[in-house]
Amino acid sequence: KRSSMTVATLGALLLFASSAANMWIPMETQPRPRVTLDHVRYLDELPTKPYDVVGIITPETGSFNTEAEAVQAMREEAARHGADAIFVESKDEKTGWSFSRFGGGSFKETEFRAKAIVWK
Repeated sequence: KRSSMTVATLGALLLFASSAANMWIPMETQPRPRVTLDHVRYLDELPTKPYDVVGIITPETGSFNTEAEAVQAMREEAARHGADAIFVESKDEKTGWSFSRFGGGSFKETEFRAKAIVWK
């Protein structure tokens, strides 16, 4: 029984580790209640009014076809954790070539790092 519980626990951990929640790095010890997606604002620059950072959002590189999709996913993640807004702290574009036995070509991936904040 114990080994089957260990296998089940490890399976659950692997499933959790591969989920979208990986993109969330909490900055607070107490979780905040979820808010609606409409509540979370996307800020295109550093806010001027006082705020606290509640988490860092780092979506998996190459998971989105457009920047708009990435921003939407980051807002959804921030809403799950009760944030008021997000702003992109860094955006790193990488390009390269990929080859396989079926062919190859160039690729472009964008790596995002955003802060999820709440107003003071």
